[in-house]
Amino acid sequence: MNERREIDGLDARLSEILAALSHELRNPLNAILGWATILTRRGDLPEPVMQGLQAIERNSRLQARMIANLVDYAAISAGEVPLAVETIDPYPAVRAAIEGQAAAARDAGVTVEASLDGESLRVEADSARLEQMIGNLLSNAVKFSDRGKRVRIAAQRSGDAFRLVVSDQGKGIEPEFLPGIFERFGRQGAPAPRTHGGLGLGLAMVKRLAELHSGTVRAESAGKGLGATFILELPLCDAAHRLRNSLNG
Repeated sequence: MNERREIDGLDARLSEILAALSHELRNPLNAILGWATILTRRGDLPEPVMQGLQAIERNSRLQARMIANLVDYAAISAGEVPLAVETIDPYPAVRAAIEGQAAAARDAGVTVEASLDGESLRVEADSARLEQMIGNLLSNAVKFSDRGKRVRIAAQRSGDAFRLVVSDQGKGIEPEFLPGIFERFGRQGAPAPRTHGGLGLGLAMVKRLAELHSGTVRAESAGKGLGATFILELPLCDAAHRLRNSLNG
């Protein structure tokens, strides 16, 4: 019990440090990105200079996204993100997430195939956060898929739950890494198995947000080079009501 409290305390302190560091980095980065964007809009610069500015702008945007993820994750971990929970149809969030990842998939040469059941379902969720969870799973699948491969996303009822499955034909996950795939920055004490840029926070945020929605997320893979499957489940409204009643009772 004492060890658990110590770990929780360290996690809370680390989240505070991440949030503070992120805010300190954001201001100078915004200045770099802003000036790079302004200069790349000029049409009278030599080609080598323009290429350099475009590289600065591109990488500044990447760093800005990383910092945004740090701030978001720190806030979620600290319980400082209020969820706008409503009774919603989950499918619009699925479609929005697919649309949001369309450009990245196209640039990566990866085809996204969707199979969405037509049954009307209801879950209690924050629509924006649900879209974020699905978007992170899709982004992860696209990132680790080679050009010409396919990513499949399927959504349907599964018993008392809404189930979303994202499968890729990518690099796969070795069995020893599966238990830690949703940990912050990858598995503790071991190299991240699917490191491909970024900070490794996307899947950690999915797990935390799923838990805040009384849901679950898990990963499956047959091994290295054999792709991976991520399964997100959220309780349907009736099931969520029963769960709350059982916890309160």
